[in-house]
Amino acid sequence: MLPRPADCGAHFPDHPHCLPRPFPLMITMTKFEDYADLFIRSRIINARTAQDYRILLRSLILPTWADVDLEDVKASDLRVWFTELWVRAPHQARRCRVIFRGIFELAEDDGLIDRNPAARLRLRTPPRGHPRVLTAAEIQRLIYSMPTERDRLVTGVLAYGGLRFGETAALSPHDVTGVGLSVHRSVQARHGGGWLWGDTKSHQRRQVNLPPGLLTDLQQWARSRAHHDLMFASKVETPIHRGNWQARVLTPACDRAGIQRIRPHDLRASCASLLASSGVPIAAASQHLGHSDTTVTMRHYLAADATASTLVTAALSAAESRDIFPIA
Repeated sequence: MLPRPADCGAHFPDHPHCLPRPFPLMITMTKFEDYADLFIRSRIINARTAQDYRILLRSLILPTWADVDLEDVKASDLRVWFTELWVRAPHQARRCRVIFRGIFELAEDDGLIDRNPAARLRLRTPPRGHPRVLTAAEIQRLIYSMPTERDRLVTGVLAYGGLRFGETAALSPHDVTGVGLSVHRSVQARHGGGWLWGDTKSHQRRQVNLPPGLLTDLQQWARSRAHHDLMFASKVETPIHRGNWQARVLTPACDRAGIQRIRPHDLRASCASLLASSGVPIAAASQHLGHSDTTVTMRHYLAADATASTLVTAALSAAESRDIFPIA
């Protein structure tokens, strides 16, 4: 008969069931693949980011590193591997670095390794492509070239609300307010089928004001969709798919409107450009677009404002006319 825990210390001090042991009893993990799974499960990230990390692990990282003991990895090994990856895919290399640093940080915290070999890993910044920004007149032509009322409203929300496509696809009729939209969730197609639902990229609910004309049309559309879960849906009442919408709706509409072909995200950049050219303060633009801080707005969107170079040229020309920069 096994002793009761309360009797162990007094009557059975040497009994094996009374000896202290770690709880719960766990198998020691030393392989890279073990900590890769732990890295995903231990981070507070949205569903889309988790899916992206799993795709990178499966396609780029684990084929090489899955069976490697973490304590055997040297910083020089990582630098060689990342240099080769950066040449092929610089943007993926920077995301992979986040994964490696997180995995080795967990192993370091658990005492499996003495130091993080990825902590001092440096990568060059990859070349950044500029978004294709539309003018206000081009946005209007694009909206009028859309085939259906749903697509006209989607384009208006993307271009004037500055929403991400996943945020637009996740809108419900109840998200339409008296001044605009209440944005609090996002959805995207799951790799392999299905849908990934989550909160916004900044993990915060925000109120997006809209022009009165667009808002009136949205309110009327929301009333017609009052008994449905989604504001904008496919024919089978699933979220609209970004790739399908771009290929089947947006690209043909660009051709009909006689403008350059764009991606859905370029409409978000166009919204930022409109705000910048209208003199909207950077803090207000950042809040409207749902950025975590103003530096993101400045780096990704305001640099695309076509009026910026014009303003610089005008300022220099005015300075030259006042002989501030005299010719030697």
